[in-house]
This record gives sequence, structure tokens and C-alpha cells, in this order.
Amino acid sequence: MTELPSQKTLYSVIPKEFVQAINSRFGIWVERGDLDLDEDMSLNAKFPGIKTMKLKELLERAWKN
Repeated sequence: MTELPSQKTLYSVIPKEFVQAINSRFGIWVERGDLDLDEDMSLNAKFPGIKTMKLKELLERAWKN
């Protein structure tokens, strides 16, 4: 596993082995698809009449002026 620079700051409060174990488990969940969301259960599917806004659009509107 590759250690990221941001992880090193955690070691002062959480043991390195624990951080690595959690990151490993998270990677397995992602690879297996355990964290995939069912689009049929999304709010967009339940309320098709409501137009959602992309983050990019929100930021462009907020920073326009």
C-alpha cells in the first residue's frame, strides 16, 4: 500500500497500523463494489421533476460576482 503524505499527520493521534488497516479495508470495499449506490434509490429517481445542480454550476453561480 502506498502511504500518502496526508496520512502521516494522522499518526500522532491514530497508530500507523490502524490507519493502514482502515485504508486497506476501504480499498477492498471499493474494489468489490460494496460502496456502490443503487441509482434507482436516489433522490433524483424519486423526484424526477426536481432539477439537480452540479457542483461546478453551484460554484460558478456563487463566485460569479
